[in-house]
Amino acid sequence: MNDSLGVVNLHSCRPVRDVVSDVVEVCQTERFDAGCERSDEVIVMTSSNYGRMRVSRCVQSDYGYIGCSADVLGVVDSACSGRRRCSVGVPSAALEKAAAVSCPGDLKLYLAASFRCLKGEITFSTKLF
Repeated sequence: MNDSLGVVNLHSCRPVRDVVSDVVEVCQTERFDAGCERSDEVIVMTSSNYGRMRVSRCVQSDYGYIGCSADVLGVVDSACSGRRRCSVGVPSAALEKAAAVSCPGDLKLYLAASFRCLKGEITFSTKLF
């Protein structure tokens, strides 16, 4: 049985164009959408937290739980890094599970994430079982 696996080859540790996006806040029922403008670039996630980090567009009142959050870089990284475009729904089971130990489950949480686009290419290899 053959499965094609995507492999990202990043060409440079110090890219010419290395711009990190602003932190994007994504509220409940919204989607985190990331994409690179250039066709020779791929997404690399730089930060991702899920919780109630501060009073903001997504959290308009402090009910005593501002500051609870979980680092969910691994969750968003697996969905986005190495791709040209990605979309992550909020909430998701993986995000909720990661934040369960940090924040009470009956509060609405939000995602705060940032990424950069690095010059790279997606190549495919074959995995044999």
